[in-house]
Amino acid sequence: MAIEPFEPLSHSGDDAIPLLTEVLHVPKSDVAKPDQPGPIDWEALADRVNDAVTVRLMQRVDAVISTEVRETLESALHDATVAVTSQLRSAISQEVSDIVAEAVAAELDRQRTLAGPAPR
Repeated sequence: MAIEPFEPLSHSGDDAIPLLTEVLHVPKSDVAKPDQPGPIDWEALADRVNDAVTVRLMQRVDAVISTEVRETLESALHDATVAVTSQLRSAISQEVSDIVAEAVAAELDRQRTLAGPAPR
C-alpha cells in the first residue's frame, strides 16, 4: 500500500500545534469499509500519523527558532551598535580636540611671528 505525501494544514500561532484530539483525514484507500472485508494496515497508518505530526511540529519549531534567532540577533546588533557608536564618538571627540588645539597653537605662533617681538 502506497502512502500519499502529507499536505500540512496551514495555521498560524499556537493553533499550528497539533492536538491529540484533532481528527486526521485519512484517504479512504487506507480505511477498510464495513462492507469490504480486509485488514487495516495499522503500522502504515501509524507511520502516516507519526509523519504528519512530526512535519507539523517541525514547522512550528522552525518558526519559533527563526523568531528567537531574529530577536536575539536584533538585540545583540543593537547593543553592539550602541557600544561601537559610543567608542567612536569618544575617539573622534579626542581627535577633534587634539586637532583644534594644534591648529589654535599654530595660529597663535603665526600671529606672534607676524606681530614681531613683544615690547619691553
